Order: sequence, then structure tokens, then C-alpha cells
Amino acid sequence: MILSLDTNALIEMLNERVPRVRLAFDQARGQGHEVKVSVLVAHELRFGAAFSGSKREVEVTERLLERFEIVPFTEADADGATKVRLGLEQIGRRIGAMDMLIAGQAMNRGWAVVTANRHEFDRVDGLQVIDWTDAAESN
Repeated sequence: MILSLDTNALIEMLNERVPRVRLAFDQARGQGHEVKVSVLVAHELRFGAAFSGSKREVEVTERLLERFEIVPFTEADADGATKVRLGLEQIGRRIGAMDMLIAGQAMNRGWAVVTANRHEFDRVDGLQVIDWTDAAESN
């Protein structure tokens, strides 16, 4: 299975406030799952680090991102995001623009999204969502 890390999953890996996130990551890798980061998520993480004004935070963020394949957002991913958005609009269940793009890319590629933001991503019909901050899911 290919796992696409959402921004908050990466932030938890940086902050290590929820140790089970790192444990779940290690277990996923040990089980042979591929772990990737969308360029959209890399943007969100880099923006947050730069906006903080902390040179150290920028450096730590870059070191973390170096550990992953950063996957570009393609035309086919845009088509996937269009389908996600249409589906959500038709039933009146909108989500944030970046989350919609991230979900669309994951749907297009058949990936699961690892996030603590179930409130948004669970609205996307057919998207596999995993929350490593949830003790029941990270074991």
C-alpha cells in the first residue's frame, strides 16, 4: 500500500508529541508500505516553517522532507481533484481547497491518506483515511 502523509502527520513526526505516530510510521515501513509526500503537503509544511521566522524550523523541516519522495501534482491528479470536488459539492460537504487537492491526488493514484484531520478527509467517498494519532489505528 502507498501511504500519503498529510501535513499534520509530518508535523507530529517533527514535534514528537504523539509518540505512536513515529511508531506507526516505522511499522508501516517495516510492513513494506511506501510512504510518500505530495508536493502540496511539502508546500504547506515549508510555508509553516518559513512563516514561523525560525531558521532552525526551516532546517528541521527540510531534513524531514529529505527522507521522502516528494510527488508532483499532475494533470491526472487535477482530474482526480475535480471529481472529488464535484462529488462533495453535489452533496453539500465541502472541504478546504488544499485538502481537496490532496484527496484528489490520493484518489487518482489509489493511495491512502495518513492524517489526523479525519473531519475533512472522511467526507471524501472512497478515500482510505488512516489516523496514526488514534491509538486504535496506529497499532
